Amino acid sequence: MVKKKMDRFKVLLLDYLEDFLIFMGLLLIMLATFLLNSIAGIYATGIILFLLGVYFIRFPIKKGR
Repeated sequence: MVKKKMDRFKVLLLDYLEDFLIFMGLLLIMLATFLLNSIAGIYATGIILFLLGVYFIRFPIKKGR
C-alpha cells in the first residue's frame, strides 16, 4: 500500500516538476523585486501574471494530462 502511494507520488512529481520549478522561479523573482522596491515589485508581479495569462491562453491546461 505504501509502495503504491510512493509510485503514484513519483509519477505526479515527474509530471508536474517543470511547472513547480517555473512557479518557484517566478515567486523568487517577485520576492527579490519586492525587496528592492515595492512599486517595482507590483510592476513585476503584473508583468508575470500577464505573461502567464498569455501562456495559458496559447497552451491551455489539459485535464488529466
